[in-house]
Amino acid sequence: MKSIKITFSLYVIILIFVSNFVISDTSISLQEDDREFVYTSPSYFYEFSYLTDIRDNTRADFRIMNAVSASLFRPDSSNNGELTEWFADTLSITPDGKNYTVTIKQGMLFEDGTPFTADDVIFTYEILLDPIFNITSLKLLIDDFSINSVVKVDDLTVRIEFNQIHAFNIRALSIPILNQIYFSSKWDICKANDVYMADDCSWNDPSGADITGGGPYKVDTIDLQNKIVTLIKNNNYFSSDSVYFDKIIFKQILNGQILTETTSGNIDLIDHKYLIPLDNSYDTTKFTSKTSNTSETIEMALNNIHPMYGTGEGLPLGTTATTEDRIMGAKSVRNAMSHVLNRSYIISEIFDNLAIPLSTPIPPTTTGLDNTISPDPFNIEIARSLMNSAGFDYSTLIYNQTSDTYNTFFFNVTLLRYIDCAMRNYWHNIFEEDLPKIGIGVTEIVSQGWDEIIPRTFGWQDASLVPLWDDGGYDIFFIAYGWPLDYNPQYLFDTNGLCDTGTCDNWYNFANQEITGLVADYQVAIDTATRINLLQQIQSFLAEWKPVIPIASRQHHWLYNSSIVGLDFQLLSQNLQQWDLVSVEVDDPETPSSPSQILSSSAVETYGFTSLATLLSIIVLLPIVKKNSNK
Repeated sequence: MKSIKITFSLYVIILIFVSNFVISDTSISLQEDDREFVYTSPSYFYEFSYLTDIRDNTRADFRIMNAVSASLFRPDSSNNGELTEWFADTLSITPDGKNYTVTIKQGMLFEDGTPFTADDVIFTYEILLDPIFNITSLKLLIDDFSINSVVKVDDLTVRIEFNQIHAFNIRALSIPILNQIYFSSKWDICKANDVYMADDCSWNDPSGADITGGGPYKVDTIDLQNKIVTLIKNNNYFSSDSVYFDKIIFKQILNGQILTETTSGNIDLIDHKYLIPLDNSYDTTKFTSKTSNTSETIEMALNNIHPMYGTGEGLPLGTTATTEDRIMGAKSVRNAMSHVLNRSYIISEIFDNLAIPLSTPIPPTTTGLDNTISPDPFNIEIARSLMNSAGFDYSTLIYNQTSDTYNTFFFNVTLLRYIDCAMRNYWHNIFEEDLPKIGIGVTEIVSQGWDEIIPRTFGWQDASLVPLWDDGGYDIFFIAYGWPLDYNPQYLFDTNGLCDTGTCDNWYNFANQEITGLVADYQVAIDTATRINLLQQIQSFLAEWKPVIPIASRQHHWLYNSSIVGLDFQLLSQNLQQWDLVSVEVDDPETPSSPSQILSSSAVETYGFTSLATLLSIIVLLPIVKKNSNK
């Protein structure tokens, strides 16, 4: 009987202690699971694959895949977005700039625990270089680099051989790497069918199974009905210990509901696409407002064979004027048109102040941007003076003093705009009003879709110059570009020869040996310092000569939980955020700094109660045990 009493008493003590431990551990586990980051977007979730034709980068799919995918290189938030090693350990480039040898870090794994090796890298390039996927967004990253081959050196080393040196070849190292063990059977079936976008080639399982990567997070659930995608921490990620949040939850919330959600919902980041105004119409006690520059540029593109602002052949400079005089006269007209461009009005009225004026068409996110070059101010007098210097005599025109405009004109232009862009639909009104103030008339405003615009611009097939509007081309074209993080002017000002020889490659029809040489050198400058130096020269040239008249660059307005740190809004705009760097700011390491770190009150009370119960149990029962043991 005595042994039974002792055993029972010890059992009670142990049971209470173990119960306390389990409850306490559960409370701690709940604390960890509560580390959730909630991101809302008005965009829909549609494609969940790396290799489907994802061209609409306004969707939330990109941000989801960005948190899951793994690549050799990725943009560095601390270095102006420059590409730096991620899963790669080292990079060496041959002196001719054509061969890149990359070693992979030891011990890299995909989310399923399989090794991340050179075979996966080679497998990925094999797919992306195959014609079956010839219009995917991923392939666009490597289309321009003319890859000759990808060779395995050893299990952790690959050599990518390019056909030519190119400053932006390194972008080809930033593509998501596919897990060969998972995708190889799918690829074999796809090749057998040999049909692009066949069911066997879409790899777009709505469960998220085809978004398998090695990044800091992996897909947990996709709830298309409620428009919620949940990612959880990938414990096989090589630095998972430093990943703060256990979950990233992407929610689609419609525009009309978001302001209500900011006060009632648990949200950490509100996407810029909601277009929430800069005023305080949101909960400023919780959310911090952030405006970030983007790589989008908006410009008034000029066809530089126009006789007035292009070649200068139609300028009233007299018979003694030289070719050089006419070139300089046309330059003056372009500068006059820039001064009649009211950028401040466009930014305030069309963009609701979410844009910045541009001095050149180079995006404000570009490495090496020269901020000392100021945009031309809106100044009619300066513009008229420049027109005078080009030979125009305002006394020959009929002047309307009331409106400060001219009723007759030196020459006329036709404006072309993309009909499907709401913001650009207002620009022509501004130019219709202001260009006549310097003696330039607007005879026609053409609004067309891309099917009509492309043949007159990008898709001009004739070997001769892109003609003016009356002959099938265009005069002035309002256009917006979205660039990668670094600016590559290849398609704008690079030529295989001068435009006056009939072999112009750019649809601006701008011919100048200086800019052609600068761009050619810029594109092969692998050294960053050299490239920045060349970009400074390019910017100075563009600001002076204006082969294109830049307008503005859009900005994004974000709202985020003020306790969150590690968000890079420039990279967010490019769907390139480093999600493993996002965490909660902690002033006092011993004090929880956000609700997600604080145990629920019931958990705290339970933890305190059971701890006290254990102590009291030991105090009360030990004498009983001792007494029984002495019997």
